[in-house]
Amino acid sequence: MSHRLRRARAIAASAMTTAALLSAATATAHAADAPDTELPTRPGTPTVTGTTDVGKGVTRYAFTWTPATDNVGVTRYEVVDSSGGVIASRGPDDRAFTTDVLPDGGYNFSVQAVDAAGNVSATSAATAKDGYFQIPDNGTPPNAPGIPVRRGVSPDGVVVSWAPSNFNYLRAPSYDLYDGDTKIVSGIYAISSYTLPPSYTATSPYALSVVAVDVYGHRSAPSPVLTYPESTTPTPTPTPIPPTPTPTPQPTIFTEVFLLDGATTLKTLAKGAIPTTGRLNISRTIVSDDIDAQVELESASARLTVLGVLPVVAQIGFVSTQTAMWGLPATGTWQNRATGQLSLTTQARIRVVSASIFGVKLVQTATCQTAQPSRISLASAGAVTPTTGGTLAGTFSIGNLAGCGSLTGLVSPLVAGGGNALALHLVAPTQA
Repeated sequence: MSHRLRRARAIAASAMTTAALLSAATATAHAADAPDTELPTRPGTPTVTGTTDVGKGVTRYAFTWTPATDNVGVTRYEVVDSSGGVIASRGPDDRAFTTDVLPDGGYNFSVQAVDAAGNVSATSAATAKDGYFQIPDNGTPPNAPGIPVRRGVSPDGVVVSWAPSNFNYLRAPSYDLYDGDTKIVSGIYAISSYTLPPSYTATSPYALSVVAVDVYGHRSAPSPVLTYPESTTPTPTPTPIPPTPTPTPQPTIFTEVFLLDGATTLKTLAKGAIPTTGRLNISRTIVSDDIDAQVELESASARLTVLGVLPVVAQIGFVSTQTAMWGLPATGTWQNRATGQLSLTTQARIRVVSASIFGVKLVQTATCQTAQPSRISLASAGAVTPTTGGTLAGTFSIGNLAGCGSLTGLVSPLVAGGGNALALHLVAPTQA
């Protein structure tokens, strides 16, 4: 064989070897890139490796299990209870678990393996000991469960659920489900939902309630009732309650007091000036010029003249039109919030307390007064203030007298008539 032929064959063999190596490397790379979907194998059943008395009747059980295998590797083991809940987690090389059990208690759990990709193996066979975690009977029943709720209709039937009962023992209660007074099922344990029997269709009526039963047989009160379908009786519209009106805030009332000093001048047949004193009480606010007042005028005596020559000594007073009231109620205005002109209006009966001519008594009774009240309007000539006072003046008429005894016809013409004047000086108490 020529040298060239041998060399060509050697080059061809080397190329084939390189291609095979490249193909194998490429296959390995693709395999590494593919997601891991393979589940670990099922771990072995947990077995008891020993027990320890930890006191007060509690026994500590220790368990282990044979390992699972995986194409990549197991990363942890999960210990799960009978309801499927994870109660502990262990590393890939830590296959040990302990649990404490009370007297007459028990356990029920299994193990599952998990790899790095999150693949979970089938659960091992359960290891179990009859009994339950238990505390002594304290005689207290569980609380009532929540009202059943219609969750929907599944291929298996109508599904209802309820809020679980709070219980007094370490083991959850079971539940009895009722339709009215008829028990549908009893002993529903570890769950708070139920699929109704096939006889309950999507449109079947029912009135469901739930009772919780603890490990000692104590029964709770029934839950509120779920009625289906809901009542079509319209809910009566409640009669609206009118809102309580917000009271209108009342303004602060201020009281001003003035002493009065002045004179009443009669311009009837009996003429003259009668000294007039008393007190004025004014109630006002800061939101209005309007005022309420009480005018108190003392009766006084004076020497009058009749027809210019006959001397008459008379005592005259102002009496309220309201029985048993001392003072004359009055209303009016005080401009500029008690810094301006003051005006008042009141009514009074004019009483002749006594009268005599040359010592001869003309009035001998305490009831001699005008039959009709006199209207008295008073106004200030300028400003009146609580601190400086001011003056009030006005005119009034005196009507016919009554109740003066046998001389009424003589006395009445002497004082009846118009144009009488009342002038008063208002003195603030601080000025008196």
